[in-house]
Amino acid sequence: MAITARAAGAGWQIDIANASTGIAPEHRERLFDRFYRGGQAYNRRMSGAGLGLALARELARAHGGDLVLAACTPAQVTFRLTVPQA
Repeated sequence: MAITARAAGAGWQIDIANASTGIAPEHRERLFDRFYRGGQAYNRRMSGAGLGLALARELARAHGGDLVLAACTPAQVTFRLTVPQA
């Protein structure tokens, strides 16, 4: 996992990257939908309700920022959190 932060305009840009097998293109548009669990996440042996990314994005937006999928390769997935300066 790698986390980087930098000042960007009137706020901060924080990138969170993690090793991954990637996210299939058909799942990328729905990643932030409440209760959405794409791909192998439907396997009952994997816990979770599909709320984590939806809640994280709503929290970011409530504070004037955003959370997006910034990059997705077969080896790594990067999410970008932007927040205004305090």
